[in-house]
Amino acid sequence: MDPLRTQILAAFTLDFRIELEYHLSRAFENCCDSQFDRPGCDGIDIPDMSQQRSDRPNWVFTMAWFGPSGQDRYKMNIRLGKWALENCRKGLSLSECLPGDDRLDWVILDVENKEIILRLK
Repeated sequence: MDPLRTQILAAFTLDFRIELEYHLSRAFENCCDSQFDRPGCDGIDIPDMSQQRSDRPNWVFTMAWFGPSGQDRYKMNIRLGKWALENCRKGLSLSECLPGDDRLDWVILDVENKEIILRLK
């Protein structure tokens, strides 16, 4: 595995994945109309680095427990922005790279195909 992939995998600690899970759930809670079932996240798997493509080094592919019950399996694709990539290279936490949980402009949710795309700073 190349050094960047190793650094990215190291950044996706259990603590960060739990923080991302709660952060994503809060963002949907804060931004969704209360008359609809709000999706929530109930877990994010360790990224599968064998799925990483060399032509897209800033993307991380994993699976998440997501949906109104938090129990549906969704493909989760995470685009690491410049700040997140730099933190990975330096061995720093990705927590500060999470966009605000008061908006959803960093999330694309495709319920039909059970896929969620996230964009970190």
